Amino acid sequence: MVTYVVELQGKIVAQVVPDVRAKTLMPIMYEKVLPGTNVYTDELASS
Repeated sequence: MVTYVVELQGKIVAQVVPDVRAKTLMPIMYEKVLPGTNVYTDELASS
C-alpha cells in the first residue's frame, strides 16, 4: 500500500505502508500534516 499527502504547492509526500489501519496511518499524518490543516480523504474506514 502507498499513502500520500499532497501539499498546496503541489509537492507530494509518498510512503509505502504495510496496511491502512488507523494505528499505521495516524502517526504519519501527525508527522506530515500541520495542525489546523483541512484533510480530505476517500473516506475508507480504517480500524
